[in-house]
Amino acid sequence: MSRSKNLRKLIANQIIDDLSQGNIESPLPSQTILADLYSVSRTTIRNIINEFIDKKLLIETNNGIVLSRKPDSNDKYKKVKKTRIKQPKELVEKYLNYAVNSKKIQPGDLFTERELASEIGISVKEVHEQLVILSRFKILKLQEHGLWEMTPIDVNYVNKLYDLRLLIENHSIKSFMQLPKNDIRWTQAKYLLEQHKNFDKKIINDYREFSNIDREFHKLILSASDNVFMDEYFETISMIFHLQYQWDDHDLRNRNQIAISEHISILCKMLSGNYLEAKDELELHLKTAKKSFENNLIEQ
Repeated sequence: MSRSKNLRKLIANQIIDDLSQGNIESPLPSQTILADLYSVSRTTIRNIINEFIDKKLLIETNNGIVLSRKPDSNDKYKKVKKTRIKQPKELVEKYLNYAVNSKKIQPGDLFTERELASEIGISVKEVHEQLVILSRFKILKLQEHGLWEMTPIDVNYVNKLYDLRLLIENHSIKSFMQLPKNDIRWTQAKYLLEQHKNFDKKIINDYREFSNIDREFHKLILSASDNVFMDEYFETISMIFHLQYQWDDHDLRNRNQIAISEHISILCKMLSGNYLEAKDELELHLKTAKKSFENNLIEQ
């Protein structure tokens, strides 16, 4: 079975479980929202929805795509590998995070596409395509064919990055607070709050794992915007912040402890339905991240 086909079947089974358990309401959310929820492309979601329509599990109506009957185990694919196939973008970003964290790559260092392809286990072409995307944000620079530099960042760059991040996240949290109360993302917010509280108890030792829960937190808020352009920009912005933090990690534990506490405050305000206080807490969180970013640059 091809990787893409196995991924589609794996996600289809997850969606069937969520439909059966009432985690996804009818009519279904947009394809963009579903793609965010399951961390796959909209093409994959579109193909799954079409399959479900063919199976008479879903119906297209004037009010959107609705559930025609409650799914059961017979609707699920059998003999599907449980391992989800990671996409090239995810693999490249994960490796860069690892390389910076382990000091294998630092600002000013040179590396080749072939080296990354060998380390990651994907083609040179796939690596090249992802590095070109990241280079648009000026964190990488192509020196010559196949040779790249991890470029240093200055305070002016941080200010511009912060302005864009503030614009995107303020819009997103306003959209989130306007979601209907039966939207699945309110349930996800409650679950994410519990995850944060559990992580807070072990952050002393596991502080380097913060970037994972941080992405989930901001990704959930961003999903309310239902804007593919914001999604693309924000994923890269988030990666840049975490890469920069790891270049100088002498107080990474303290920074992440503060950030997890701020996340919890934001989620509590959101779940209480207080938009203005949630927005204020979010802006405080972003200012804290910006200040840490600037301090790192000054100290280097």
